[in-house]
Amino acid sequence: MMKELIKQEISKQIKQKSVLIHTVLIIISTTIVSLFIKYSDTEILLLEKILPALFGVSGLIVFCLVYFASQLVSMEFRYGTIKTILMQGYTRKQILTSKTFVILIYSLFLHAVAFIATMILKMILFPEFHFDGAITQGHSLFEMMILNTLGSFIASWLFISVVIMITCLVKKDAIASLIGVVAYFLTSMLAGIQFSLLKEYSWLKWNPFNMLNLNNQLTNFEMMRDLTQLTTSSLLIGNCVYVIIFLFLGYLTFNKKRI
Repeated sequence: MMKELIKQEISKQIKQKSVLIHTVLIIISTTIVSLFIKYSDTEILLLEKILPALFGVSGLIVFCLVYFASQLVSMEFRYGTIKTILMQGYTRKQILTSKTFVILIYSLFLHAVAFIATMILKMILFPEFHFDGAITQGHSLFEMMILNTLGSFIASWLFISVVIMITCLVKKDAIASLIGVVAYFLTSMLAGIQFSLLKEYSWLKWNPFNMLNLNNQLTNFEMMRDLTQLTTSSLLIGNCVYVIIFLFLGYLTFNKKRI
């Protein structure tokens, strides 16, 4: 039954214009940034930092996923189709699980689009930079791209899990999307304050905002380890634990949400 429900969810989302819009936005964003770097005066300096980071498209991917997740989770309640699905014999747990699985597929898809677009643009505009060439800390360009993509993917799921939980709590999906976007901006804005607080109160290192530094620590281990006060494996485990907690709370709320 779950397979059929997942197929239905995927079929519905393929027909949505947002999927095409998000894909095009990511491709356009990476293209604009790569062209800017190509014809700027600081090409090498910028390129060594931003190319491994998929031309800085991680933030855009998070915005797309936050919107997608809030819309998908709230869809059945918004259009009143939740009753029809329940009458078909599906449970609320199965419904939310299928939606979560579709979001997982979509997050993999968007990161794959960004990764492939970056590779193509690199080969066209920057052929002098080799994928096996060392960038930093002994890692090659390709390895840094993999690490950045992995870190971005994991961090995006921390935001997604929060959005799923909030969408199950509130009636309007726009509120969940807004909170997700605000949380993303707060992460960057409060980074300096957070690191100062960690020096005074080390127990704060386990807060979810610190977990979002996983991406930076994967690519800049020596500096970030002292700031986060956690090993990379601890950040990875912390992210997974918070994702599970937020998804679990979302499931509990979804099961009790009024139709």
